[in-house]
Amino acid sequence: MKKLTSLLLVIIMLLTAFTAAEFQAATEDGFEAGDVLFLKIENPSNWADNATLYVNFTDATREENGNASVVIATADKDRYDPVTGVTYDRERGLYQYTVTAANAGKKVMRFWRGNAEKLWNESVAITAADLVAGRDTAVVTDWTNTGYLTSSTGQADPTEPPVDPTEPSADPTEPPVTDAPVTAFERNCVYAHAATGADDKEAWVKWRWTDSSNAYFFLPSSAKAFSSVELYNTYSDRVIINGTSIPSNGTATFTPEANKAYNASIEPLDLYIEVRFMFSSAEAALWVNNTEHYDG
Repeated sequence: MKKLTSLLLVIIMLLTAFTAAEFQAATEDGFEAGDVLFLKIENPSNWADNATLYVNFTDATREENGNASVVIATADKDRYDPVTGVTYDRERGLYQYTVTAANAGKKVMRFWRGNAEKLWNESVAITAADLVAGRDTAVVTDWTNTGYLTSSTGQADPTEPPVDPTEPSADPTEPPVTDAPVTAFERNCVYAHAATGADDKEAWVKWRWTDSSNAYFFLPSSAKAFSSVELYNTYSDRVIINGTSIPSNGTATFTPEANKAYNASIEPLDLYIEVRFMFSSAEAALWVNNTEHYDG
């Protein structure tokens, strides 16, 4: 009886150990069914917003597609064959995907964001060898193929963490800071000059998002409706507002009406939104940002 009791205790201990561990079965020869791969979003924080998340078991990138979004229906399936099934673990703040038998044996995988028709941007790649080494998590630090690998449990050294994880890593497709017409600005934004006809380099106001499809410019009384407003774009590709194209790291002028909805497209994200310009009639204007809204 004592031997039976001891055997049962050993079995229980082993089962507990396997249950507690996040067991990965991958070898360097390929992923195995049941392996779990993770995605962590550091910057931009809205990388997964208004998007469908996919996994693609090749090393293909957006750049290989002419730096354009990939049309899923007509894409080369040997390079772009996205699979859905990514879920979100709210407790851990991680997205995850469990490898199925259909993709067992594949050696590399990237997470992608997109919609039903297109793939927009991809994460850095996770290989089977990375998973064996404990690096099971792709960390996003910019829109496209920028970031590093780490462990979901903190048990492995990251590949190349950014110097400052609160800022997107350097990307040669992004505008250099020294060429900006403002002394301080955020990347992936559009600014309006708040002083019509003035050469004030500090009078720039960035647009504010109220949700994932609506942005507003809240301009003080120094800017006037039906007057030309200069716009500045810090995205990696052009932004178009009501037919007016604003080049990356460049400016364009636009003559808006107050509180009129204008169609806009953010080409780097394949995102279509509405933009409104709000003008204050007061001598002084104050915009209070509610941190519960879209962009904090």
